[in-house]
Amino acid sequence: MARYVKSGTVNTVQEINSELEKIATAQDEFLTRDGEAPNEMKNTLDMNSNRVINLKAPVSGTDAARLVDVTGEYDITVGIDESPVFDNIAEMTSTNLTVGQLARCKRYYSGGDLVDDLVYEIQATSTVDSYIDHANANGTFAILTSKSSLTLEKAGAVGDGVTNDYLSLKAAGNFLKTVGSPLLSLNPNKSYFCQGVDDVYLNFVEGNGSEIIIDGFNCTYADGVEKKFYMNNVDIVVVGDRNSESVTSNTPLYPVTSASQEIEDLKISNVNFICLTTLADRTSWSDDAGKTRYSGILRTKAKKSLIENVNVYGVGLGFVVYANGSNDHQEKNVSGYNVQTLLWVTSTDIESTKFNSGESTDLKIINTPTQKGYWIGKTGGTQVNGMSTILIEANHEYRYLMDNVGGAGMLERAIYGQSSNMLIRNPDSKNTGAGNAMMKFDSANNTIYRENNVVEGAVNFGVDAVTDHQLYGQRNAILNNFQYTSDVKNGRRSIELSRRNDGVTIINGYIKNAGTGFYFTSQDFAGSYNNIVIEDVLFENVFNGNSIRAPLFNFLGASGDYLSPTIDGLTLKNISVKNKNDIISTELSTYAYEFFKVDNLLLNNCEGQCNVVPFDTSTSTNVKVVDCHFELVSGTTFSGALTNLVNSTVMKANQFDFEVDCVVNTNTIPAKFKMHFQKLSDSGLVNCGEHWDWCEVEYNIPPNTAIFESITLADFTNILSATLNDSKIEILFDGAGLSSTQQYSVGSDLSHTDLSKYRIYNDGGVIRLRTTSTVLSGGVLKIRLVR
Repeated sequence: MARYVKSGTVNTVQEINSELEKIATAQDEFLTRDGEAPNEMKNTLDMNSNRVINLKAPVSGTDAARLVDVTGEYDITVGIDESPVFDNIAEMTSTNLTVGQLARCKRYYSGGDLVDDLVYEIQATSTVDSYIDHANANGTFAILTSKSSLTLEKAGAVGDGVTNDYLSLKAAGNFLKTVGSPLLSLNPNKSYFCQGVDDVYLNFVEGNGSEIIIDGFNCTYADGVEKKFYMNNVDIVVVGDRNSESVTSNTPLYPVTSASQEIEDLKISNVNFICLTTLADRTSWSDDAGKTRYSGILRTKAKKSLIENVNVYGVGLGFVVYANGSNDHQEKNVSGYNVQTLLWVTSTDIESTKFNSGESTDLKIINTPTQKGYWIGKTGGTQVNGMSTILIEANHEYRYLMDNVGGAGMLERAIYGQSSNMLIRNPDSKNTGAGNAMMKFDSANNTIYRENNVVEGAVNFGVDAVTDHQLYGQRNAILNNFQYTSDVKNGRRSIELSRRNDGVTIINGYIKNAGTGFYFTSQDFAGSYNNIVIEDVLFENVFNGNSIRAPLFNFLGASGDYLSPTIDGLTLKNISVKNKNDIISTELSTYAYEFFKVDNLLLNNCEGQCNVVPFDTSTSTNVKVVDCHFELVSGTTFSGALTNLVNSTVMKANQFDFEVDCVVNTNTIPAKFKMHFQKLSDSGLVNCGEHWDWCEVEYNIPPNTAIFESITLADFTNILSATLNDSKIEILFDGAGLSSTQQYSVGSDLSHTDLSKYRIYNDGGVIRLRTTSTVLSGGVLKIRLVR
């Protein structure tokens, strides 16, 4: 283009305008970045040894072309001049090539997509599979040189989701398991449909967001040269009926035999395992109409394993991780949808073959009620027993962290653990299944403890579980900050301690709508409980009549029969009760607390409800009840309720200071009383009823009504004081002489002798409240008895 050259010195307006015209003419010859016309070259362009970069693929024969557009090869170092270039594999194998030559193909199939790095070395002899390596027509063999970065396209796969790529996948697997540090890298956003029969080695997969569809065959991983497993960023879609109800097809995707082969390292990350009954319906992983559900995914005995960011759809058992005596395992952010058990951590010998450590965080099962019902209603497979988000049948030498484990619509438990050293944070389950508990810790052996297990922030919400949490054979276990609730009142035992436990601490809890709070049982095994502490627990709406003997704390043998286990050291502190206001006696049990063979028992600041007496400690020793408050909702008469308390032979303690509030539902006149029991010195186990020191009685007397009521405490009472409206009376009692003397009387409603008033007197050892008048005004009569 013409360049602008300034013409000498410019002084006048005319000279300036002339220069501007020359500049405008020069600008018309420039090339513009935005394509403003005219914008074409008029002569040869010299790049002066500079590159042209980011060139697009040509669309016509006159466009500039890149190396890959001409040769199908990105690698400039291969050399394009000395090697022949073919359009496809068939064209190459039909050509008369000589040994030692390099040949390149642009694509695998004629008319197919371009395939990177299809470079072959021509050899005289070789074993070929006709997918990765090929036989030529002239008797030579074309051997792929770029196997270290193998793609399925290099083995002849199409990846359109329709063409059967099974033999290509099989060929790639056969090659990968014979070399060290292999990697099968899938092209992005591809769908490889594979339908076949024989097992395929599927390992070391970098998915790049693609999927492999598996129809009719199993996979293997542990029979390669290098004992590792790697899979990342891929969807594995499994098709067909391979459910745990069918004997002939009851195998996981990677069969059980793989579990016996120990490998060094396993890593599965960013993978979806989707098990469909039919490929035509990508949601059929959730369809239970045909009861077709894939048995499982993978079982491994890796010295180090990591399963992370994985989803499993429509599977009986997701993953099995075996201990080998010194391995570590991690599972992070693993979810199961329409799943029976997500993770099984197990050992061939739980006592001798342990894990070093483990970490399972953010694990959940999400089942709909229909899906949960399918699993529970199965007829041919394993029945409901330990079907948990995590099923732990292995021990850990060091810490095993579980954080945020649970789900909704599970069959049985969030966690079933037979390990020591578990630190469990924030387990959360909703609507658990027909099993025994939301969580269960088990020693697996009634002669061995599991030690140092800690649970923090546990939440269970649902109506199906028989028990919220089971603790079997634990030593130095801690349950802290838990909520076990239901919106529906049921008869479940919220926390069950069984076999034997030593040094268990349960604190900061909330239990709602249960039948029994804590249930101690031997479960047919002899043993003992030692140093149990339960503190700061709130019970709301926890009661269940006499079908379970005590709603808050109940210690029994199996099936209600007393067996040999005992408790040595049980402390209950700050136990609160918040029940409905209109509770009736038949809804409550005989006792709020029932303990069998408890030695060194402390109740400190505890509440409870019952319909006879607050607690049964008749077989226990060294019992202390301090600052406790109980409520008695009696189904008998007012006098009967008092008699039950005072004459009880099961309500025993060494030292005590507690109150009992009583509401009598069946009395002719609405009545309630509060009674205080106190004995601060320890002279052995005594009947608490014999040591009441005051009793406050309240009658709601209707007007214009003759009454005749009895209080059977005259032989113990020293002073009686009563108030009604504006009247007050005080009476001195002589229990031995069965007599009483009025000290003073104020007002006109109360009397010691006059039946035309409300008369209060000693009638042969019984305190009577009586009037024959039907014109008195009634009111709230308050009587206080001091022993």
